[in-house]
Amino acid sequence: MSRSPTPSSVFSLTFSSDGLTDRLQESSLLFRKTRSGSKARPRVPSYASTSNTLPPLYRLKWKKIIFHFACISSALGAGLKLASLQTKGTKRGFGFGSQYLTILGLVMTIGMFLLALFVDFTQSSRARRIKNTLLPLLVTIECAIGAMYWLLVMRDVFHIYPDGNRYIPFWVDIQVHGLPFFYTLVEMFFISESFQVRRKADIINMSGFAVFYMCWSSFCAHMDGEWPYPVLQNITCPWTRLQMMTICSLSSVFAHIIITEAHVAHRARVAVKAMKGSKDLSQSSIDR
Repeated sequence: MSRSPTPSSVFSLTFSSDGLTDRLQESSLLFRKTRSGSKARPRVPSYASTSNTLPPLYRLKWKKIIFHFACISSALGAGLKLASLQTKGTKRGFGFGSQYLTILGLVMTIGMFLLALFVDFTQSSRARRIKNTLLPLLVTIECAIGAMYWLLVMRDVFHIYPDGNRYIPFWVDIQVHGLPFFYTLVEMFFISESFQVRRKADIINMSGFAVFYMCWSSFCAHMDGEWPYPVLQNITCPWTRLQMMTICSLSSVFAHIIITEAHVAHRARVAVKAMKGSKDLSQSSIDR
């Protein structure tokens, strides 16, 4: 007398026949110990190898192209408008505007989205790695730019504008000191499916950029005879100025840690939903 297969065995056979067992094992929350023997962490799947379990937004390439093109157009238009205002940072400064964190971040953001658009058309693995390296750095930079700018302007407009005249139009202000952070955040959380957090490397990159900008802005201030921002120019003690720049840099690193950990948690939730969806689909096929 033959034994009829149990539902669990049928479930296993069904998934092994269509190759979904490996995806479930990859997406399941099997805890593994880290090298240091610390608390176990859930294993987050590689989205590049499980395209069938991705949400629709990840699978539609044309949406990525439209999003990247819109980001480039917005940032480039705001940058050209800033250049037309003939400010000191864009016309006469030693660093040709690079001593301003806003302009430096805007140029880097445009470059990153151009690289992302190039990846959309060519699927270049090398360009994708470079883009994924720049992405967490730019998310934190744009976050710091927006937070510090609006905090200083709302506290005292003279911290940013020496004569107190906010000559930048409001819509350009939003495009420069707000939208780039939103664009990079959306790219990191919802668009760039191949991006994975590298905790140590990302923190090293962020810390290295903070040190670089502190040194570069100091050198430009030495060559120009004045600091790029009045809030730094009005500080007479060099140690107090260095302390302020260090606090801002450490705050940016702390914000970077929060954003990257939120990204890890978000990807884990997406993996769990994909796993549950695959289980429900298989169970419905078994019931039929």
